[in-house]
Amino acid sequence: MARRHNPLKPHALVLGLLVMCFLLPAGLASAKSDHDREAIPASRETTCAQVVDMVTWKVRSEIYTLYEFESEVANDCFVDRPGTITEVMWWGGPIDGPPSDPEVTTFNLRFYTDHECLPGELIAELLEVSPAINYVGDDPNGFPTYIYVLETDVHLDEGPFWFSAQGINEGARKERYPPKHGRAGDGVDKAAENRSCETAFRSPNLGFPHWVPVIEYLGEYWTASQQFEFDPDPSETDVVNWGSLKAHYQ
Repeated sequence: MARRHNPLKPHALVLGLLVMCFLLPAGLASAKSDHDREAIPASRETTCAQVVDMVTWKVRSEIYTLYEFESEVANDCFVDRPGTITEVMWWGGPIDGPPSDPEVTTFNLRFYTDHECLPGELIAELLEVSPAINYVGDDPNGFPTYIYVLETDVHLDEGPFWFSAQGINEGARKERYPPKHGRAGDGVDKAAENRSCETAFRSPNLGFPHWVPVIEYLGEYWTASQQFEFDPDPSETDVVNWGSLKAHYQ
């Protein structure tokens, strides 16, 4: 028996495909109902860029275990929104030793709150870390200068904070570690735009057990060098509202 041709079947198929096309976006939006708001990744920013000026060292920031000596230098910085410090960079070097063999290769890194333009409470402490180290040249006294880079995951609230990098010297040689002088991006000997306080210093061995502006120790202005990669938290304007997308397709 000959099979009867049903002329409605192709039309039904087309109609079914059209219905699926209209329902699919709504279905996808519904699948995201448990995550109604999804953040767009924020772009990283470079902040507190005070790169090395390659002038002679002035102060020390180190723990020298053999002589039970300790000092610490810290710089302030300001972020205008919450976010995460994903990388820290600083410059320094020993006052002796060949460029190819730095003895100070581990550091204590600390982040502090601000208390009246001096370091306050501890936010985060990264002890005995080993950054990537690269030789960048000699200062005017012939001492080697290095750049130190370390990836981090330190979350900060909006506002000022402080950062210190303290070298750990456990060798027999008296290889003192000073951070190198920093400058703002325009080359002028001044603080970066998002800094408002003087570099801070403390050392119980040198008669300063509590934080003081470095000028009280040196008798002159001086600032350490550092730079941060900062990843801001998503803001309300960086958010995609899947509910509105769903309404658009309905």
